[in-house]
Amino acid sequence: MPQVADALFSYELEDDAYAAQQLRALVNKYPSFTDARAALAATAFRVGDEARALDDLEIVFEEDLRYSDDDWVSRIRKWPPRIAKDLKALVGTGDGKDLLREGLAKAGKKSLWED
Repeated sequence: MPQVADALFSYELEDDAYAAQQLRALVNKYPSFTDARAALAATAFRVGDEARALDDLEIVFEEDLRYSDDDWVSRIRKWPPRIAKDLKALVGTGDGKDLLREGLAKAGKKSLWED
């Protein structure tokens, strides 16, 4: 969706409020839009709203654990560096790692790329 690309690049240009507003609107309209929700989690983490960031991250990991892989986010999803870095920082927190472990357990996996 072009709206996500617009929000991601606005975030890269440090127009954080606009990006968060756009992402929030997309998530409200399309609750299972994982890419937008993962980006929204990163924006919430940057502004210090860790509780909201972790809530969104939990939903993201229920849908797609690949968002825990910074290489996948940057190279495959082609996220700009700033938001990819913020998502990586969120995933790297103790609570983020716990959510990833829980997501892997629910998926019956020991590692992200296990079939």
